[in-house]
Amino acid sequence: MIIVEFFGPPCSGKTSCENYLLKKNKNFISSNILIPKYSKNFIKLTTLGKASLKYMQFVKFLKKINTSSKAQTMISRKKNKITSSSLKGNKYSNFMLKNYRKICKDLYKLYSKKNYELNKFYLKNLNKISDKKLKLNYQNWFEETTAKYYIAKNLKDKKKVVIFDEGLLQRSYFICYQKNNFRSKLNYYLQLVDKPDYAVHVDENVKTLHNRSKTRKYQKKNIFVYKNLNQIKKYKVYFKYLQSKLKRI
Repeated sequence: MIIVEFFGPPCSGKTSCENYLLKKNKNFISSNILIPKYSKNFIKLTTLGKASLKYMQFVKFLKKINTSSKAQTMISRKKNKITSSSLKGNKYSNFMLKNYRKICKDLYKLYSKKNYELNKFYLKNLNKISDKKLKLNYQNWFEETTAKYYIAKNLKDKKKVVIFDEGLLQRSYFICYQKNNFRSKLNYYLQLVDKPDYAVHVDENVKTLHNRSKTRKYQKKNIFVYKNLNQIKKYKVYFKYLQSKLKRI
């Protein structure tokens, strides 16, 4: 399986690039379907586990169609409320999410056995984060992303091209950009991490990124928004440096 990853500052258009490719060719697939569709190839799933995968796939599908257009209709807004409420304060959804996380963790353990040093490095830096909620989010993201990568790396299908808009390169920001020593951390991270077959840097100017972020905030979408212009500049510097390092590898 060929792996393509888009990386760059939030709001730069990574998901839009992914959606364009998915529409162009049936052999392009989203990384979001890897765990629901192919987990059974690598781990034993219970009936509950299978149900949780189908549920999470449905929820992600709803979220995707709800964010596909800036000008939302009354119907899509209503669906957005349903989708958001389905993941917040819903006992059934929380139960399904918990089981989904368990599947991700099982696949993550398989990945970490083959990538021990990367896992060690990530956990070491993760433990430096004092915010418990933020720390848990980063842990969940890492487990889910490495679970996807494990499947993509081990699935024998040369015709398929899997696209990541939130892969191991993109997620590196949350661990490597702590204080001002991100360059040395990122250099080491790149020595350890599984790299995609193709990495595409996506970027926009500060004004465009800021305007797109404000649109997200106005629509009250449950996705990343920038705190200020300085944060945008930090993201741009980080990903430009990452791009320069990848060119030399």
